[in-house]
Amino acid sequence: MMGLAGCARASRWRLCLLASAGEVRLAGQDIDRPASAVVPVVEAGARVGVLQELGNRAFVDAHLDGVAVLGRWAATLDHVPVWKAPWIAGALGLDAGVHFP
Repeated sequence: MMGLAGCARASRWRLCLLASAGEVRLAGQDIDRPASAVVPVVEAGARVGVLQELGNRAFVDAHLDGVAVLGRWAATLDHVPVWKAPWIAGALGLDAGVHFP
């Protein structure tokens, strides 16, 4: 997956617009006629976060992401859907880092 983010920051708060594109690879195993497929995936969403400085160089960043999958797809076996891609996804993250001069 490749992604892009455009962010705006006001004081400790951040708001970002997210976009990513890539592919999902599927492969059959332990079935009569195994097959494989490649499905393109495109997602778009937003991130909201708060940054806490810890002294002059260290920081902690907490964020909540939400993305929508732009294009639904399903994996099938014998023409029966066995898994459907979710149309939304979310993540909660906590990052720590150090600023270098």
